[in-house]
Amino acid sequence: MILNAVILCSALLTACGNNEQQPPVTQETPTQNSQSTETENSKKLKSQYPDNKYNIELDAIQEASTVRAQVNTEQGELFVVSKDKEEIGHIGVPSVFGAEGDLTFRGNYDVVYKHNGSEQVIKEFNDLIFVQKTDKPISLEKISFKEVDIFLLTPEYMASRGYNSFAFGINKGNGGAFPIAFKTGENEQETINYAVDHFPKNENEKLVVTTRNTEEENNEQGLKEITYTLDLSKKQFVVESE
Repeated sequence: MILNAVILCSALLTACGNNEQQPPVTQETPTQNSQSTETENSKKLKSQYPDNKYNIELDAIQEASTVRAQVNTEQGELFVVSKDKEEIGHIGVPSVFGAEGDLTFRGNYDVVYKHNGSEQVIKEFNDLIFVQKTDKPISLEKISFKEVDIFLLTPEYMASRGYNSFAFGINKGNGGAFPIAFKTGENEQETINYAVDHFPKNENEKLVVTTRNTEEENNEQGLKEITYTLDLSKKQFVVESE
């Protein structure tokens, strides 16, 4: 009789214990983890440069120096190489700057001239953007004059009102290399703009550049020729007529 009572009490206590509510277990959900990771990645890939209208989506940031443009000349090698951090991305929305998916390279760059076993930085670019179809180095295009060879650097392949190019000269006599500016009146600029299918040319030792006043590439009436005279002592092309 006593044994039966003990068994009955034990059963009742067990049943009461099973009915007790357990405290809820809290844990971070996978969604929270994903959002945290995405936020950290976004912070890591934030551009160090001001926003612009290129609609660039940043894919990576690299610190290794990379050659983005290169040409072998009769005097030596001319190349453009990244320095510090270079931002690699692509065009997210098609525009006059490029098609969707075009590769972009943005950063600070040195223009280096390699001659007789030595290297010389002849120009520095800050916040320069390359827009290209591939990641292969582009070439610099040559225009030959009597005393100097001119090489044009065109970082962006797309042209709405023409190509914008920087110019560098290599003296045929002493082999020296230097950047060349373009002067119109009191204004001086680093680049020239020339129309598609109208590459600048040497006519009687003068540089003739065909520009376009409209975005319609097939509109021949919008074309205009500008003639420059080379002032080698000042490392300038000076407008003679337009």
